[in-house]
Amino acid sequence: MKKPRVGIVILAAGKGKRMGHALPKVLVPVAGKPMILRAVTAAENSKLDGKPTIVIGYKGSLVKQAVGKRAYYVLQNRSLGTGHAVAVTESALKGKVDYVVVTYGDHPFVTPVMLRQLVRAAQGKRPALSCITISVPDYRGFRQLYKNYGRIVRDKKTGSIRACIEYKDATKKERAIREVNSGQYCFEAAWLWKTLPRLQKKNVSKEYYLTDLIALAVADGLQVRPMVLKDWRLGIGANTLDELHVAERFAREIG
Repeated sequence: MKKPRVGIVILAAGKGKRMGHALPKVLVPVAGKPMILRAVTAAENSKLDGKPTIVIGYKGSLVKQAVGKRAYYVLQNRSLGTGHAVAVTESALKGKVDYVVVTYGDHPFVTPVMLRQLVRAAQGKRPALSCITISVPDYRGFRQLYKNYGRIVRDKKTGSIRACIEYKDATKKERAIREVNSGQYCFEAAWLWKTLPRLQKKNVSKEYYLTDLIALAVADGLQVRPMVLKDWRLGIGANTLDELHVAERFAREIG
């Protein structure tokens, strides 16, 4: 079986205003190491791709300076959401890869094994989208700290994923769901480039949500194959100072 060509995209264009930090949030360290370098190392050690493609924006030159030649760079010059951030990589990746893995530069605990498992889950005779989810316990206020994570909506009868609803757009019932989106995906490249233009900004934030691709995949008859992490701590990110403190605690616990 021919080895698939995989491109890894790391989203790293955010300002990190909620951290109150002058640096781009991906350069803020967890356990002494900038989060973006953790993401790049995971991509490198996954052995899926030669170099990841990093989407930069706010103070992108600092990100490039920190990472250097370990990655390719694409500029997102307007903050129009995660869907738009992935869309700007099309010219760099289209025709060169069979699958696109998307991860975030502010998720410090993503491992090479997680990335490889994502790709395996997306492969098969029937096209599929794979994604990582975590089931969140009441861990020292974790649910409150991470209330902005998208909620995973499953079919009551089959248990299959139907959609991912961002917290801001969710109903009270949906917000109570404990299974949330970690933010890592693997897409069949041809389907991804064809579908990204279908994203709409019909949400509270008026942005193009990458998470909306899950519902579009279901509508297209694709399988959505979730990878539920046994250790939910590996799937968290850091967007605020409180979340950064939790990440520091997890770094000590995980080792």
